[in-house]
Amino acid sequence: MFKKILFLILIVSVFCTFGAGEAKASGNVFGWAWSENIGWISFNNLGTTDHNGDAVPAGGGSVDYGVNIDLATGALSGYAWSENIGWIRFDPEGSYPTTSTVPPHSACVNLPGKEQYCDNDTGNHPDYTVTGWARACSVFDSGCSGTLNANAGGWDGWIELHNISIDTSVSPAEFHYWVWGGSDDILDTENNKAVIGWGTFNCIEGGAAGENICGASNYKVVINLSVKEKPLVTDKTFNADYCSGNITLGWTYVDNNTPSSNETKFQFQIADNSDFTSPKVDVTYCDLNYNSPHTTQQTVHVAISPAAPLLSTHCTDGTPSTVSDLSYNTTYYWRVKVYNSAGLDSDWSEGASFKTPLHHYPIPDFASNWPNNTFTWENKSAPISFADASVCYDIDNLNTPCNKWTWDFGDDTICNDSTCQGDASHTYTTTDNATKTFPVVLTVCDADNFCCSYDENMIVKNPKNIPEYHEISPF
Repeated sequence: MFKKILFLILIVSVFCTFGAGEAKASGNVFGWAWSENIGWISFNNLGTTDHNGDAVPAGGGSVDYGVNIDLATGALSGYAWSENIGWIRFDPEGSYPTTSTVPPHSACVNLPGKEQYCDNDTGNHPDYTVTGWARACSVFDSGCSGTLNANAGGWDGWIELHNISIDTSVSPAEFHYWVWGGSDDILDTENNKAVIGWGTFNCIEGGAAGENICGASNYKVVINLSVKEKPLVTDKTFNADYCSGNITLGWTYVDNNTPSSNETKFQFQIADNSDFTSPKVDVTYCDLNYNSPHTTQQTVHVAISPAAPLLSTHCTDGTPSTVSDLSYNTTYYWRVKVYNSAGLDSDWSEGASFKTPLHHYPIPDFASNWPNNTFTWENKSAPISFADASVCYDIDNLNTPCNKWTWDFGDDTICNDSTCQGDASHTYTTTDNATKTFPVVLTVCDADNFCCSYDENMIVKNPKNIPEYHEISPF
């Protein structure tokens, strides 16, 4: 007992040598297991629902992690998390222990067919039986392999997975029965190295004597085995409005499983190099529930002084419309990865690269000489003056004179000659006495023929009319 207590005390300082980035993984296994010694073990930072529609809670936190089962090979991979001993890896490096009950390989589920390496296990394990080994990373000096920590209390971190079954009669399928983490020989009570001890995957057999305790604590570990195909990313789009400085990148999530699996997460990256080694945008959004097909758009802004790169590699609630700033005169590359509700991802899907403009586009602006752009038409021959306030930029994004002005005064009159290059004036005429609104549009271009437009309404009011009358005979 002393070794177990000593290990659990020392483990607080040991497990933090394994960085969160190393545990980063996607997974299609969800939910919680329970250990008699270390408490709760989370298999995914995301949540799902069970066959009754009840929530299987997410592990949460700021790290993207999970355990995954390859539905072609049966191999388990990725990481679970315990708040007491840290990361637990399900595809640990060998050599593996050899016992009479657990074969010497990393964790594997025996799927139907003969493609899994655990098909060769002795004991003729039935389909959907999990066997093999996982390992607690905290027993190592660093990472999840290498030299064992001298203060690990004598335990080597191996966790036995013996005849764990997956019940496929419900969807998502549920794990059942027990794991052991301690001496390689579960009967070795003399050395008493049962740090994890017995652990269970399902409250149905979660009691001390294997009884159902779901009424008191409804926990389980699940996987959606009906979702076997990866989702797809299709219809990648690029749209730019450089007058507003916005670039919109879009794509469509498609899942061809029957029934289709909803999108639960996506990761979106933009970089100024094709290998994405130093992304300017790296964001992951989770807690989504989008039906297939679903189109998503992300908007980035081109700025003279871009904000710091947005590197948010943990899940963030919601999907903002603007995610970051980009620089002018730069080639960018972008890609996206989408995930379905079973935790399967599409792999990275790259959109076409694009280059931002040489410099900022013009900012057109003007003001009339009448308050609120409202002109009282007392003198039909009086012109309205429009003062140009536009700004243009050179290749260094410094202010420079604009090159061309086109005024559309909203009454079918357009002026772009020498009389209106900059400030302009215009006289409105009308054949009736009604108040009219004229949309005035100014289009400004710079020396590189980058052009933008700005519009305001000009309201032209007539003075109060004298009432009309007709003479009539009093008799």
